[in-house]
Amino acid sequence: MTYKFLIAKEDDLFEKYLFYMVKHRKSINSYFTLQQIYLFLQSHRTNGGAIVALDNAEDIIGAVGLVYGLPENVFQNKEIVRIELLHVKEEYRHTFLFYRGVKTVIRHLQDSKPTVKEIEFYIPSGQPQLSKLLNKIAPYKNSEQTNFGDEDYYHVQLGDLSNKLEKLERR
Repeated sequence: MTYKFLIAKEDDLFEKYLFYMVKHRKSINSYFTLQQIYLFLQSHRTNGGAIVALDNAEDIIGAVGLVYGLPENVFQNKEIVRIELLHVKEEYRHTFLFYRGVKTVIRHLQDSKPTVKEIEFYIPSGQPQLSKLLNKIAPYKNSEQTNFGDEDYYHVQLGDLSNKLEKLERR
């Protein structure tokens, strides 16, 4: 099966992204209320972006939402990208799709935001499959209690991430 990754810039595709994330919000993080997911999606539209993975039928099978800068710095430190929402439908969860998605994020950042030097990933604690994948590409930093429950935090330099993905592809 082939997959296609698209940047959700146009209203129609961003709307599909929005509905996808709302529909899957509880499997992304069981603490998410409808209001909270809308706040995330609004920040992706105004301070970041969204990338969707499509199957052959053009249905969204996965998506990632990101912001440029950190909320605690009022999004001013644009050299850091924060991956806030990440979801792939259960039947499509495999290493190949995940790494292709991360490569798409890297290419998008290199093309559209060349000042970005670092990526942070935030995921709900207790997701061993996703933690295992992230540990291969980004060092685990810590866990913290947030308004969305316990979250694990990973941080990596963009250049290091590109190198790690290249090494993993050669295996």
